[in-house]
Amino acid sequence: MRLRTKTLLVVGATLLGLILILELAAGTLVMGGFDAIEADTVRENLERARRAVADEAESLATTTRDYAAWDETYEFMRDRNPAYTARQLPTERQSELRVRVVAVLDLNGVPVHERLLDFEARQQLPLPTELARHFEDPRLVFRDPGTRHGRSGVLALPGGAWIVAAWPILDNSQTAPARGTLVMARPLDSGVVRALAERTRLDLEIGPLAVTASEPTVVRAVSEDLVVGQALLEDIHGQPAFSLEIRMPRPIHRRARTTMTYFTLSLLIVGLIFGGAILRVIETLVLSRLKRLASGLQAMRERQDLGARIDVAGRDELADLALSFNQLLEAVERSQNELSAGRERYALAASAANDGLWDWDVASGEVYYSPRFKSMLGFAEEEVEPRPDAWLSGVHPEDRDALQAKLDAAASETHAEHEHRMLHKDGAYRHVLSRWVTLRSKDGAVLRRVGSMSDVTARKEAEGRLRREALYDALTGLPNRTLLIDRLRQALARARRHSEQMCGLLFLDVDRFKVVNDSLGHAVGDELLCEVARRIERSVRPEDTVARLGGDEFTVLLEGVRGPKDATHAAERIQNGISRAFRLADTEIFATVSIGIAISSGDHQLPEDLIRDADTAMYRAKAAGKARHQLFDSRMHAQAMTMLKLENDLRRALERSEFEMHYQPIVEIERPHIVGFEALVRWRHPARGLVLPGEFIPIAEETGLIVPLGRWVLERACADARAWQLEFPRDPPLTLSVNLSARQLVEVDLLDAIETVLKRSGFDAHSLHLEITESVIMQRPDLVTVVLGRLKDLGIRVSIDDFGTGYSSLSYLHLFPVDCLKIDRSFVSSMQALGKQRRIVETILMLAKNLGIDVIAEGVEGEEQRQTLRGLGCGLAQGYLFSRPVDEQGARQLLTVGADTIPEA
Repeated sequence: MRLRTKTLLVVGATLLGLILILELAAGTLVMGGFDAIEADTVRENLERARRAVADEAESLATTTRDYAAWDETYEFMRDRNPAYTARQLPTERQSELRVRVVAVLDLNGVPVHERLLDFEARQQLPLPTELARHFEDPRLVFRDPGTRHGRSGVLALPGGAWIVAAWPILDNSQTAPARGTLVMARPLDSGVVRALAERTRLDLEIGPLAVTASEPTVVRAVSEDLVVGQALLEDIHGQPAFSLEIRMPRPIHRRARTTMTYFTLSLLIVGLIFGGAILRVIETLVLSRLKRLASGLQAMRERQDLGARIDVAGRDELADLALSFNQLLEAVERSQNELSAGRERYALAASAANDGLWDWDVASGEVYYSPRFKSMLGFAEEEVEPRPDAWLSGVHPEDRDALQAKLDAAASETHAEHEHRMLHKDGAYRHVLSRWVTLRSKDGAVLRRVGSMSDVTARKEAEGRLRREALYDALTGLPNRTLLIDRLRQALARARRHSEQMCGLLFLDVDRFKVVNDSLGHAVGDELLCEVARRIERSVRPEDTVARLGGDEFTVLLEGVRGPKDATHAAERIQNGISRAFRLADTEIFATVSIGIAISSGDHQLPEDLIRDADTAMYRAKAAGKARHQLFDSRMHAQAMTMLKLENDLRRALERSEFEMHYQPIVEIERPHIVGFEALVRWRHPARGLVLPGEFIPIAEETGLIVPLGRWVLERACADARAWQLEFPRDPPLTLSVNLSARQLVEVDLLDAIETVLKRSGFDAHSLHLEITESVIMQRPDLVTVVLGRLKDLGIRVSIDDFGTGYSSLSYLHLFPVDCLKIDRSFVSSMQALGKQRRIVETILMLAKNLGIDVIAEGVEGEEQRQTLRGLGCGLAQGYLFSRPVDEQGARQLLTVGADTIPEA
């Protein structure tokens, strides 16, 4: 680095340090003041939110006081007339007041009347035990007839917070003695909290106790744009119960940051001007003279003239330095001739080999070590003595005896070599290869040994890397499948020799890992896998083996476990360790793992058997909802084998023509009159008999067999339906409904396949209804919209199957080109006169009517359901009330008998 550059760096670093000190001092004062203002604002808003909660309790207290200080309530406590509660406290009035609980207690705290109202169902429910227990509390129930004042506030229950108000029952004049207590309560639920938030215009939450009585208010900044305040919320008895939390933006903080930015820029500008002036002075007084000195030395080096001298004017340190250089040049010139012989000898030795050379005179005990020999070990020329110990003492203790034995054995040999480790000056060992030639006298005595030493560390490290790459995962550094199987084989062998020393295997799979790769990229995904690996290692014992099998799959080999409980505890530790948030690429990520557990037994002869069982248990854990662990049992293997056999049979079922079509009629509710059929596929298994779609359709979806199966169903159903149209002509013609799976939707040739089937069968596209489940639509709305639009262009009608179960947003329904909604059987089967399911059905029918969409009710099994649907205006239905699914001949009989009419039930 040039002196000018160094000077610039020193001056710049000094100025930067001064600027940083000023910045920190000013930042502490300015930012501290602004942050104090921000904290005061948060505390004021916390107090406002706390007052809002108190106002809510006071509002309930006012309502309670109005009812308690009423003559009719006072008389009710005397005569206990039940007409009072029906007249003065009906459920409608209670619902209007938003009071969930009303309890009237006598002076002994015994309930005279109590009611818990479900607002939605308008039904009376049993009073919560936790709330009823508080009616025995003398602080809440007034037993003194002279009591004139009530209480209100928040009450903490295991099921959540309640706002409670209790008031003594008095007459209108409030002069007569109290006859009991009136208690009213409403839950402090999310609806109340939202109302408080809207009223105070604060981002407000009420949660579990997170502050203490010693510090009832806490303000903390969670980011540059958000500050959180928490305040203690006491219950009705004055005890800490909840935390009141608000979240606020930080405009004051951002304004302070802007101020500090302008201040910093000002300091930098002043610093640059001041630094430039200083550099100018240094350039004039020092650097220009040093440059002349360096130029003189450079010219001397280029001319290789040791007789030249350097001239720097002045009588200061730079002039003295030039004089010292001139004296040094004279000394170098005098010693040049003396070094010629040494350089010539060194050149001859170096030309022989690029390795370190040594020459050992055995008789005198002296050894010549070449400069290359010494530099290979990090030593300077004068740091290595010409003795054998300088070489042998640096040999690794584990290799020293073998080298000495080789030297002794080589007394009868001319050429020898040995690979060993040598101590480098930095304290590390280098792998070297020593080769030597032994010179003997006529009588065979060893006179000299002359040899070389080559550094083979790079080759040994490469060999080590190759071994590591063969046994360890390149990304995480964990053992790979090869090393795991080797250690698992040894563990199983020990378990067979010692029955009390079982081993366990945990098979882990990161849940929804593909989402991380697809959203944040594979680099972040790899980083997540590495962090997961580290957390697994920290969650297990040092003697356990953590391995990565590939992708997002890991295993943990547990040795010396006493039973399943030890393995389960290990799985719980791992899940707890991984459940904490990961901070990757400035993004907070939460991950979970599904874990399968297998314990060694006599059935596990091979490592692959234990891995298979743990893998099977892991998939069972995923199927149960992910983020959990599952212990393997023999039934899982049997089920897996059954599913595998079912999959193999399914692959051959199309070739063997084992599938058959069943049809369920779709009828007009009013007549009822058949208007069409829904095509349903069945599998006639040669051994198991008739297999319903619920057993084989998921496997077909997973394996992709649903695509050829779906085409076969469409082709067969269209052919049958066309034959019925020709045999039983009507206007409009019979329709055919066929289910379309999610896998079929993404097939690029779906439309071509449908057009081909329609042409072959002669079936009119306008009579074909393709049914798609609501959940499929909401998973891929953009793709589904495009595909459904193209189907509509062909004239095909589109129905949404199982409507109401996919949690779709009704506001998006008009965006999809849909012709019909099929109400799911779960709503139809549980309809009641005023039930929730009935209201859902009414809503769907009203929505469909407004959008001009047809509706078909599924699962109609009783006459009462049919009449209810007819009263609601539903025109079409299907279900066991009309007919079970039948084969092609059964469908033909339904069309024939009764002039195409199904008799009413």
